[in-house]
Amino acid sequence: MASLGEMAAGLAHEINNPLTIIQGFSERLLKMSEREELDAPRIERYSEKIYNTTKRINTMIQGLKVFSKNNKEVDLKLSKVSDIIEDTLSFCREKLKSSGIDLHIICDEKEEVYIMARPVEISQVILNLLNNAFDELQGSDELIHCWIKIETKQDEHFVYISVEDSGLGISDELKEKIFDPFFTTKEGSHGTGLGLSISSTIVKKHGGQFYLDNSVTTEFIIKLPRPKSDELKAAA
Repeated sequence: MASLGEMAAGLAHEINNPLTIIQGFSERLLKMSEREELDAPRIERYSEKIYNTTKRINTMIQGLKVFSKNNKEVDLKLSKVSDIIEDTLSFCREKLKSSGIDLHIICDEKEEVYIMARPVEISQVILNLLNNAFDELQGSDELIHCWIKIETKQDEHFVYISVEDSGLGISDELKEKIFDPFFTTKEGSHGTGLGLSISSTIVKKHGGQFYLDNSVTTEFIIKLPRPKSDELKAAA
């Protein structure tokens, strides 16, 4: 229930900003009509803004539909990592932007990265990491330039999806506890302590590993088996 509440709050925030844009440009069009100032270039510009903004909202709704599906019986399927990341960002991109957090997406430029996965579950893992990074950056008074980086890499056998933030890192003491169920560093009702534990379980069910990189910043890595050549041919 806590996860559902967090997702609902995030979606409400994401949709509120584009709705404000639509309302603003609609009001301008109405005023132009009332004054009979039918300036064709301005009408075209305002209409284009409204159209593009409704497309943004539609992308969020489609992402929500994907999240709402029951995936218990769904088999692993060949999935494009960039699509999974983009679907995930529809829930939090605006929140990060309005909070002054820079978002960097770094993908393999040589070839598209694929995994065999239940896309919704991997998206849930990434979303949890993004929300954790957001909470950490929002709660720090010592950081000036805040950023979150999502990076995908692959080698001969594995695909790596990392989520890193510019926070102050995690102490050695906490590193031993963060994957324990119900352990949380968030105050009050802001966290259940289940996010990283559930994320680890999801990744393991995909035949992969989920771990914290021992760097200065906070970087979590999702390591998944790279699809076999015959599986990749299906994407060609």
